[in-house]
Amino acid sequence: MRGRVSPRHLARRPPVAARLRAALSGRRGLLAAAGALVAVAAVVAALLTGPGDDAPEDRPALDGRPAPASGPARELLDWAAGQLPPGTRLAADPAVTATLRAAGAPTELLTPADGDAALAIGTGPPPAGSAPLARFGRGDEALQVDVREPERPPEQQVTRRRDLADALLANPRTTADPAVAELLREGRVDARLVWLLAGVTARAGVGVADLPVVPGEDDGVLRRVAVLDAFDGAALTGDPAAREQLRAWLAAQRAPLAPDSVEPVDGGLRVAYRFDPDPDGLVDRAGG
Repeated sequence: MRGRVSPRHLARRPPVAARLRAALSGRRGLLAAAGALVAVAAVVAALLTGPGDDAPEDRPALDGRPAPASGPARELLDWAAGQLPPGTRLAADPAVTATLRAAGAPTELLTPADGDAALAIGTGPPPAGSAPLARFGRGDEALQVDVREPERPPEQQVTRRRDLADALLANPRTTADPAVAELLREGRVDARLVWLLAGVTARAGVGVADLPVVPGEDDGVLRRVAVLDAFDGAALTGDPAAREQLRAWLAAQRAPLAPDSVEPVDGGLRVAYRFDPDPDGLVDRAGG
């Protein structure tokens, strides 16, 4: 998904501007560091959770019967629990609602199909005017999550994301897989993640091994997960001290740039954010 939708459709969340403004007093915070990279980009432009090893246990459905431990409905619910902000609601028709309730969907997750939820679940292609977000299962059993009435972000936001990515990649302390560099240059990375990477690069340098798609999600959704494999010139797998320094730096960040999860993986650390329909707006409102 390349567009955005007004965040009023999602659950109301506390404003982030005040918290981030306090965190960045003195211009010594993350956005100040990343701002240096923006300046570099301007000069250049002028010149030119994963599942564990155990099998999932049956979960009780609302009617008391064991809920399915697998299948499209269960996969969708697990995705929603791990990838959507708390309080997000999904619109669904009665048949889809019954399927998800039988799989153990919490009552507060679902709302009628004619409601004003930003996200909707269906069984076919996205309705006209919608954009695909995620799909689980195949054929007639597939369940599709769509973003209703997505809006394209202003061109200046996309341009700023690309300029910041160019400055990030031009920094000699950045190492990135070619596929990672391409995604960054094309503006296909969530603004929160771009600013986070720019901040850590301005401080000590970082290696970005991968920007994977969240399982089940459409390839067009902005990438909001990164696998980091180096910090300050040291490989995270071979230097526990560097790994802990990076974890401490990530843990010190404030919303909206604070990652929702930081987990060890093969090769380094997996840094991830939950889905937001307007990440550029989040950063803008925080003073980015």
